[in-house]
Amino acid sequence: MKSKKVISIALVLTVFASLLCGFGMTAGAEDVVQLYVALDGSDTNSGTISAPFATLEAARDAARKIDGQVIINIRGGKYPVTSTLELTAADSNTTYRAYKEEEVIFNAANILNPADFKAISAEKKALIIDQKAAANVKMIDLKSLDITEYGSLKCIGMGVNKDKGYPAALYVNDEMQTISRYPNNEYVETGEVLAAGAANTDEGWTIKVDAATKGRMKKWTDANDVWVFGYFMHDWAENQLPVREFDANKGTLSTAWIDHYGIVAERRYYYYNLLEELDAPGEWYLDREEGVLYLYPSETMEKVEFITFEAPFINVTDAENILIKNLHLEKGIGQGIVATDVKNFVVDGCELSSISDNGITITQSVANNGKTSNSGVKNSYIHDMGAGGITLIAGDRKTLTPGNCFATNNHIERFSKIKTTYTPGISLEGVANKADYNEINDAPHFAIRYQGNDLIMEYNDVYRVCTDTADSGAFYTGRDWTTRGCEIRYNYFHDMKMIGTKTGMRMQAVYLDDMHSYTKVNGNIFYKVSSIALFGGGRYNEFTNNLILESDDAFRFDARGLTWMNCGEGSQIMNNLKAMPYKEGVWAEKYPELVGILDDEPAVPKHNVIKNNVTYQTPDMVLAEEVKTYGTIENNIMIGNTKGFTDYKNQDFSLVEGGAILKQIPDFEIVDYSKIGRYEVNNLDNDFEEEKDAVEGGMIKLSIGSDKLYNNDDEVTLDVPAQIIDSRTMVPLRAIFEALGATVEWDADTRTVTSTKGDITIQMTVDSNKLYKNGEETVLDVPAQIVNNRTLVPVRAISESFGCQVGWEAETQTVTIEIRDYDIQ
Repeated sequence: MKSKKVISIALVLTVFASLLCGFGMTAGAEDVVQLYVALDGSDTNSGTISAPFATLEAARDAARKIDGQVIINIRGGKYPVTSTLELTAADSNTTYRAYKEEEVIFNAANILNPADFKAISAEKKALIIDQKAAANVKMIDLKSLDITEYGSLKCIGMGVNKDKGYPAALYVNDEMQTISRYPNNEYVETGEVLAAGAANTDEGWTIKVDAATKGRMKKWTDANDVWVFGYFMHDWAENQLPVREFDANKGTLSTAWIDHYGIVAERRYYYYNLLEELDAPGEWYLDREEGVLYLYPSETMEKVEFITFEAPFINVTDAENILIKNLHLEKGIGQGIVATDVKNFVVDGCELSSISDNGITITQSVANNGKTSNSGVKNSYIHDMGAGGITLIAGDRKTLTPGNCFATNNHIERFSKIKTTYTPGISLEGVANKADYNEINDAPHFAIRYQGNDLIMEYNDVYRVCTDTADSGAFYTGRDWTTRGCEIRYNYFHDMKMIGTKTGMRMQAVYLDDMHSYTKVNGNIFYKVSSIALFGGGRYNEFTNNLILESDDAFRFDARGLTWMNCGEGSQIMNNLKAMPYKEGVWAEKYPELVGILDDEPAVPKHNVIKNNVTYQTPDMVLAEEVKTYGTIENNIMIGNTKGFTDYKNQDFSLVEGGAILKQIPDFEIVDYSKIGRYEVNNLDNDFEEEKDAVEGGMIKLSIGSDKLYNNDDEVTLDVPAQIIDSRTMVPLRAIFEALGATVEWDADTRTVTSTKGDITIQMTVDSNKLYKNGEETVLDVPAQIVNNRTLVPVRAISESFGCQVGWEAETQTVTIEIRDYDIQ
């Protein structure tokens, strides 16, 4: 990999001009080169601030030729995305950033003109059940716009599904539109199960439907690609399934696929993708056979975007020292950024929005290979995602090698909008990774899911999550005795209310599921949440120094390993144990108590600590007797008023020094709750180049094969026409030097030309590929040479050495040279 270090930007223009002008200069290890991309640029440009590239790919390819750190500055504007920016080891030590405070957006949508939407035909209008709504429906012919790739609807959900990816999406005024559905906002319930089908097959299941749905089905006369979304077994496992058949006379529904868990009666679901049900503002339907899109606009259409781009915006593999900064990626149905086997890869100050899949995934090609480290996402805004926000998988659990990856100071909201479960705001896996100072809100399922060792979740502000699920947790993990050293500390869980459900399950702020062990939950605030926490029978867990305030249900700790849960041979928790070398090496040294776990009644919830917790207007803890017998339960208090808090009414929960709470629990850990959540940062770099105005200058033009050179309005006749030699434009030396306003001296003995302009002197020798600029040597692709008794020199090398800007018009094969006489040293 290239070795690059940052130094003064004063060298930047000189180094880069030398490189891309075609004389193959290798920058010193301490040089920093800045390249530029702009909407009005050209990939035939040199990539400087006044002659930027048009695409990231051109800038990337230019950066690969530079032995030194490269900063790629992207000028403001909205850039259309049609392919993935692929970065590899060759792209290490590179920054991609917005220039100054300019807004840079990469958008993968097909832009539709609102004026192209027309009234629907009488035939189509007649199909829509709600005729009043039908009067508002518009249509647009995508085929006539040369948009012919529509993808397909997908089996998406928790468990095994036959499809990968996400379906096409539609946005109006940046709001995701809803595929037409019944019912519009609620669910219907599954009826009697007539055929259960076989899990993860296309055999599907068959159920009875309710009377209202049966009546509705009779009006679905043109529906040929109907789908259902539902929680068909569990309130934490959704699926989207294709309908094989519905029979309005019998009142039955059959699917063409069945998910991992199957189906039972009295579970919630809805139908979608029916033109007949296009009856609510913000709904749409796509006729994939005809290529026609139907829309019921919810407001005046100012911007309409149809999205089918299913690849990542950026894909990074086997690279290190890459920074993505202050960019906005939007409107794709694949992932935003994927980085695999990377070191020091950082996304900073970016915005990702309206993406159907995960926002940012930093991972490893093989589990526990330890190839990803010191990478992460910070200061970013990730919102309106179809799936999750940030995934971090780093480190080697088998050797306990740290990943040291991070999700820090991010705002992640309105996510899991398409795949509604197991797509958390942040997912942590591996060793020694962290999620801190984040704000995470508004999602149907998890805020954070974690699985690994020494994972830290601290100072996060979490609210309005798990809004459409039960038996779920804002922070969730489960079924592992080996995930040691994890801490959930100093977080603020608040304003979380669970759904109505017939399953009897709860939704909690923290959920250590199915005998999960060795997590510390310390110093958190639980305020107005549905249920505090559920510890499902694990070992060596701690629940300490927490504030439990005005919540609906208690902290609970059960002993499920002694009742209904299997933790023996073949169980998931036993398999997880055996997957780690827990009896030997670094594991035995670091976790001696784990070595003999199978000899210590592993099903019994032993060695847990619950102490120093303060509860106000919340039911008292519900603890299994075994938790009390084999653990430490002490100094947990119930309070009757809020006098011990600094300003409870305004949610300042810091404790009053000498107050009632600290008198009852003198060793209660004092936490600076003001540190919870995001913090302000100045995220603008200070090493930007300024656009420069020429002190004096002009424009030179010459064309390949022509003996005419135009210097502003003056025509000069060349002794020899400009010509291309080895892919470089060559011109008579004296003509170009004089046109540039430089002096020329010729040494016939050494066949060396010396030219000076201002404080710049360059020297070249015929047939030598060396050019000396103020004594510094650079290497030319093509040397000065004699053709037909005339000395020809590479025009770009000469011009850019004197600080001029060189352009190329491919259609006319014309070289343009902008004379810019500012100091380029």
